[in-house]
Amino acid sequence: MMFIPHGMSGITVLGLELTPLQAEAANGVIKQYPVVIEMEVVGFGVYITEDFVAQTADPVVQLIKNSKLSGTEAVLKSLTLGSSNTTLKKGNDLKAGITAIANDVDLDNGQVVVAKLVGVNRLFAPGDILEFKQSTDATTAGGAYVPFAVVKFGGFKPISSKVWCEVETVLY
Repeated sequence: MMFIPHGMSGITVLGLELTPLQAEAANGVIKQYPVVIEMEVVGFGVYITEDFVAQTADPVVQLIKNSKLSGTEAVLKSLTLGSSNTTLKKGNDLKAGITAIANDVDLDNGQVVVAKLVGVNRLFAPGDILEFKQSTDATTAGGAYVPFAVVKFGGFKPISSKVWCEVETVLY
């Protein structure tokens, strides 16, 4: 992660450096990111890197917040990649131009699947861990993706009980 001085903010994308995960790969943690400054997840999804094939069970990728490394795990969002996710739509945001996903094979290389984060606690504090996890693997080979999270940094919070800061001795 990049260093952002106190009082400054910035936006970055986590996950795009990852190697694509095959949809049929075994369930488990994909990547963990230790959080060192206040931040908010403003977007979560996957970038499709290999065309999907028809599946009996669609893969599910999760955005997770851990209280610390190997700490309490809270699933913030589960995103199903395939036609069993009946809320997946694409188009120009007008009812006449929206297409619902009909088949797993509708997910093609170069496309992006974005999760809806309404009602999700998206705030992370220093000491938390942002984690990507595949909780359900696909039943058949075919399809790959890279998970991502768009995060907005809020800067250091030096008064937090989880943050140790060097202080300068002031002589008066």
